[in-house]
Amino acid sequence: GKLNVDVHYQLDQRKLEADNHIFITQLTFGERDTSPGAKHLPVKLAVALLKDTEGNIDVNLPVSGSLDDPQFSVGGLVWRALGNLIAKAVTAPFRLLGAAFGGPGADLGYVEFAPGSAILDAKAQERLGKLVAILEKKPSLKVDIIGRVDPTKDRDGLRKVTVENLIRRELVLDEKGKDADVSDTALAEVRVTPDQVEKYLKRAYKHDDIPNKPRNFLGLKKSLDPDEMRGLMEANVAVDEPAMRSLAKRRADAVQAWLTGKLDASRYGEKPVQLDAKGIEDKGKTTRVDFGLHQ
Repeated sequence: GKLNVDVHYQLDQRKLEADNHIFITQLTFGERDTSPGAKHLPVKLAVALLKDTEGNIDVNLPVSGSLDDPQFSVGGLVWRALGNLIAKAVTAPFRLLGAAFGGPGADLGYVEFAPGSAILDAKAQERLGKLVAILEKKPSLKVDIIGRVDPTKDRDGLRKVTVENLIRRELVLDEKGKDADVSDTALAEVRVTPDQVEKYLKRAYKHDDIPNKPRNFLGLKKSLDPDEMRGLMEANVAVDEPAMRSLAKRRADAVQAWLTGKLDASRYGEKPVQLDAKGIEDKGKTTRVDFGLHQ
């Protein structure tokens, strides 16, 4: 390809501050170097992340150093900075991708869900919209969708969400009949007013298949107060590994469904779910879907 470099170097008391504006066009690759000692960095992925819509790479590489350092080398500093940039393709591809477009790419590497929920809220959909907008400018990149759960938060969350949906379901069936849409997505939009809660909680408790419901001395099902009914219903919700796996899968499915029609189907796909919060180092929620990038 063709390389253009615009440099601005400032030397003050033997301290160097340098800006390197690098512009690369018509970049192509030769054969892979398999010689001993050759570094194997994800160069092609980094290039795909950095290329603009015209296929050009336009980046700034600021470097600094001291002339008193016996290891000082301007060329070495620049190549080290370039190597660090390429390495980010592995460690933080979404940060690198966002930086290439002047935006906060770190937030685009995942979308968050409320504990126990697989519903994409407005904030999650906004993030997905930004991701799609960037990917439209990077046609060689593909996205992996990894559904996740954090059992320390999702077990209690799933109990609460499930019971809330059962209550909402009773309201919808009462108002719209047996043919009403009672999917999780539809129920997430339903609001039960405070004066309606007890009425539909009682119906949900009645219809819930809870083993050994409390009975009175006559053997009839015992009348309970709202907190007791809700507690028994939540305790009856399965939160074992299959339930967690199902929740993680439903989260990934929700993201995939949202992307349908907005991004070519060949450019995204689900990967095996993850059933813990291991490896999450950012400050985002651990109840989430993570994304990966590849060519």
